[in-house]
Amino acid sequence: MFVKCVFLTLSLIVFVGAAAAQNDASVPVVSLSPLSAEQLSVYHAVLVARSEEDQPQINLAGRTVPLNANGPSSDKNCGKGLDMEPASAATVHQFRLSDLAQLSSRKITLMDPERGGKNVQENDPERTMRNGSSVEDAVRNAFAHGLFTLSEIQFDK
Repeated sequence: MFVKCVFLTLSLIVFVGAAAAQNDASVPVVSLSPLSAEQLSVYHAVLVARSEEDQPQINLAGRTVPLNANGPSSDKNCGKGLDMEPASAATVHQFRLSDLAQLSSRKITLMDPERGGKNVQENDPERTMRNGSSVEDAVRNAFAHGLFTLSEIQFDK
């Protein structure tokens, strides 16, 4: 149950469209602190669960996004009964090249989130099928160009 909650809470796979536009006041600050060993361990668990799928590599967004416990991909029952540490919606973390070995043994490509979002849009199955790709090829291509984005982590006290 915990891994399922962590996976549901932490991961977003973006296939259609980039993130909604944000005004400057809501853009989070990238922390200068590296990710902790605990955070990298949780992200590792999510990426290992993801590696069970038939994808040879992961295009990982180079920074986390704020955790939105009330967002569309959240599980309302996941955090019930937990006493959560305070979280800051104003701060996110950057993945560093030195983090990759701790995250997964799979091939991970760190992507700039904005560039990755454009790449996702350009490889949207609707677009590629309109240009003559079969459904199977269009979906395979979309997964190959998908952007795996991890949220910030909030621990139970």
